[in-house]
Amino acid sequence: KKNTKMEATSGGTNKTAKEVLDEIGKQVQEKATAEAVPYQNALQGNLSQAKFHGVPIVVKNPCDLKYNMHTNVAKGRRKENPCRGRVQERFSDVFSGQCTNRRIKGNDDTTGGACAPYRRLHVCDRNLEVIRPDQITSTHNLLVDVLLTAKHEGKLLVEKHKKYKETHKDSNICTVLARSFADIGDIIRGKDLFLGHNQRKKKLEKRLEQMFKNIKKNNDKLDKISIEQVREYWWALNRQDVWKAITCRAGDTDEYFTKSSDGLYVFSNGPCGRADSSVPTNLDYVPQFLRWFDEWSEDFCRLKKIKLDNVKNACRDEKTGKYCSHNGYDCKETNRSENVCVWSSECTNCLVECKLYELWIGNQGKEFEKQKEKYENEKNGNTSQDDSTNNNIHNKYNKDFYEILKERGYETVDKFINLLNKGRYCKKKKTDEEDIDFTKTGDRETFSRSKYCQPCPYCGVDCSTGTCKEKGKDYNCGKKVNYLAPLGSTSKEITVLYSGDEEVVITEKLSSFCSNPENKNDTNYQNWKCYNKNREDNNCEMISSSYKNTKGTSVMFSVECFYWWVQNLLIDTIRWEYELKDCINNNYDTDCDNGCNKNCKCYEKWIKQKESEWKQVKQVLGYKNETSHNYYNNLSRIFDRFLYPVIYKLQKEEKDGKWYQFTEDLKKKFESSKKSAGTGNSQDAIEFLLDHLKENATICKDNNTNEACDSNMNHQKNPCAKNTTTTTGSDNKHATVKQIAQYYKRIAHKQLNERGSRSALKGDASKGTYNLGGQGNTLNGDICKITKNHTNDSRRDGEPCTGKNKVQNGFRLKIGTPWTKIVEINKTSYKEVFLPPRRQHMCTSNLEHLNTKNRGLTGLNASHSLLGDVLLSAKFEAEKNKGPFCR
Repeated sequence: KKNTKMEATSGGTNKTAKEVLDEIGKQVQEKATAEAVPYQNALQGNLSQAKFHGVPIVVKNPCDLKYNMHTNVAKGRRKENPCRGRVQERFSDVFSGQCTNRRIKGNDDTTGGACAPYRRLHVCDRNLEVIRPDQITSTHNLLVDVLLTAKHEGKLLVEKHKKYKETHKDSNICTVLARSFADIGDIIRGKDLFLGHNQRKKKLEKRLEQMFKNIKKNNDKLDKISIEQVREYWWALNRQDVWKAITCRAGDTDEYFTKSSDGLYVFSNGPCGRADSSVPTNLDYVPQFLRWFDEWSEDFCRLKKIKLDNVKNACRDEKTGKYCSHNGYDCKETNRSENVCVWSSECTNCLVECKLYELWIGNQGKEFEKQKEKYENEKNGNTSQDDSTNNNIHNKYNKDFYEILKERGYETVDKFINLLNKGRYCKKKKTDEEDIDFTKTGDRETFSRSKYCQPCPYCGVDCSTGTCKEKGKDYNCGKKVNYLAPLGSTSKEITVLYSGDEEVVITEKLSSFCSNPENKNDTNYQNWKCYNKNREDNNCEMISSSYKNTKGTSVMFSVECFYWWVQNLLIDTIRWEYELKDCINNNYDTDCDNGCNKNCKCYEKWIKQKESEWKQVKQVLGYKNETSHNYYNNLSRIFDRFLYPVIYKLQKEEKDGKWYQFTEDLKKKFESSKKSAGTGNSQDAIEFLLDHLKENATICKDNNTNEACDSNMNHQKNPCAKNTTTTTGSDNKHATVKQIAQYYKRIAHKQLNERGSRSALKGDASKGTYNLGGQGNTLNGDICKITKNHTNDSRRDGEPCTGKNKVQNGFRLKIGTPWTKIVEINKTSYKEVFLPPRRQHMCTSNLEHLNTKNRGLTGLNASHSLLGDVLLSAKFEAEKNKGPFCR
């Protein structure tokens, strides 16, 4: 069969984005090929002319190439395998693509950005990364390794697609192959936007650029054209062979199809058109950003359906009468007007799935807006200055493409975005949900919380008829409710910061709080008045500060109030961690004015507020001595049913194991609490969580602070540096010592997280064991109470400053005291280092005389005990330095 035509069921004008892009790409491809033809003899590769170690290869079919034989890669350690080190799973219902500014060329907060699909993140181009550029001197040898990349990329995609197609029947392997084919084309031409983890793809680009320079240098016919032209024309002349290579494993029944201008589908020959006289796809001449935008929208619609099904199954079941709220309440039993809120184990999974969906859909909305902004700038020719693909011939072909796109009637963002609605997953109606429409992205549209993830109706639901229906609409459900505090009750007032039940971006929701945390009239605060008379008569009246809350006050039993506070702490914890994950994990230099720095400080303020609240919330149950143990133990259920499952799934999606050790340690807290009669360990679990969050907030701030930007610093030009234009390093030539120190601190934070050693190394001086009789529990969280008895110093009559006073008049900060070369006093490898008197005599005698065989420094408490001595040294050092200033 040859280019079989079939009538399109949806009509000739109803084309998808992929079909429109492919069609326009053909016009650009034909122009590029025509311009490349004059250089055919110089640039078109031929397998029979490729030589390795001076010996020509005998392979003529790209499908017969073997990576361990026919390659320019130096042999050894399987480096020549194109798929070595690449994630084998290429289709996922869990993992998403990559949109971060650091990993996508040209992405920024001003002009928007592209999103690399999950498929692109692991393209099999390892062999190209390890070829030494000097090994490529001819177009023929380069062709061999490019074909190996394509062959093994196609092989892996075909293998993994077989299982994927079992649950995604209408997925077309030829389209998948065409997308990777186009990405390989961008890599070869230097147009690829994906920078990779730690921007490793920059090294590949430099290697390829040098390879093409070698090819140009060895061929006089290429003298008058640029390197960019050499690369463009090379691809145009060799793409047919690359397509044959990437489709080696495609089946005879696999067909690539396009829609012609008359509305008919045109099908390719054989395995994805490998036998056709020309490549059936032209996606390689579509700007990569647009291809990815189309693929992103398709993946979004597919994943949204899967995640909505998960939510619906977790929150509703008409057969059993299950009707759950997004925060885990059973709406059949819950009547908020009567202060009855019933948590149900049956509804816990609804809480988990809704929180995961809320985080996912919120992030997808941000990614969509980012790409939408980039489209607006791309079509107008306004791209990021960092996008080096915007030059010469690359820019020419992109400009040609966008001009044709405008001529076709897609001059506005919405007109192009409307094409995305016609994708094969996007045009399908979602069960009981609104159709996807990318032109409508408001709070109740495409990127909104599911209708299944809502609070319980205020008056509850009635499921007696087999279909659950909302009861009454008025606030009090037909009843007048006034709460009167019981006579003789004791009261406790608590001011609680509450981010709300609605779908929110927490940094935006709490922006007013972060601007002024002391303003207790902030709309995000609730005033709790908790009354306790006896075991049965104890409630908390919750009064909102928000002028938007027209429903008056809410009243809960104090124990429900207690659990409600803990649950909301966990919900907000996940919101913060998810929203700030890129800030917390940042390992790059930061600008003086950046959103991460602002949000990390806000995060820290929120944690301090929650610490303050926890001290008061604990007192809500303080009168219930005989039963409070059970209440604290029940905290573990909240963690088990909500926090752990959500963290587990987020870790799975983010492939980030930094929370694993934390959750294990948290579980141990609860386990030890069950074995004891007290409530201390369960209470400690909350404090343990807050301590963990404080650490993350500190890391977040540290990783997003540029000390060179401190407005209080008197910046002076370095007289030893040439052409210094800034002290912030923003010219990419100079950086301050503090910036370099910050960089290595970020690397240390990263290593701690990756190796899971943070919790093992984190010390707590109050848990240390000291041989001079100091008791850790006497510190009560106040490290300033540490004394010279909190030490494992082997001396009995010494302290940190003993022997450290051999300076003029015992002063270490006396003006005029000369700095000294240590080599003059004692041998050292730092012969060129001059030390100030302050540094020569630091109060570290206790650390110099530690008895490392003491019990405190040999067991599990070694880190805690060592910290005690470090803190003791620091305290005495500070006192010694303060001395001259206090006289």
